[in-house]
Amino acid sequence: MNEVKKQGYLFSLFYLIVFGALGGMFPYVNAYLQVNQHFDGSQIGLYTFCTLMIAMFIVPIWGILGDKTRKYKILLLISLGASAIAAFAYSMATGYMMVMITGIILEVCRSGTIPLSDVQAVNFTTKHNKNYGSIRSKGSLGYVLGSVLVG
Repeated sequence: MNEVKKQGYLFSLFYLIVFGALGGMFPYVNAYLQVNQHFDGSQIGLYTFCTLMIAMFIVPIWGILGDKTRKYKILLLISLGASAIAAFAYSMATGYMMVMITGIILEVCRSGTIPLSDVQAVNFTTKHNKNYGSIRSKGSLGYVLGSVLVG
């Protein structure tokens, strides 16, 4: 197998795994907060609002940081590594404030993963005249599979 084809498979596998993890977690956060953390509706609503607002403001910052430094791959690795650590801390958190703090940290770290990986994939597909949509579609498949398997 040539190197370009191998890289294309690795990008597809990356999208499948990363979006599978997102699909296995994010659709079920509210249920987790209610059942495992015993949060009421107001607490869940505030948590959801805060994490969505954080993502709205942090995603562009990751993009700007990437564009300024041109270090997309390193930033992606930082985002993934920090997300793994934050997800572990989130899974161990108990009580409203700790879940809120670790959830916000997780969202800050995770928010860089998708835009930075998209830049890498678009650069690859442009350079090698490949189809970005075929790689990105593996992310959609991963999200659905992750949701179904966890649900």
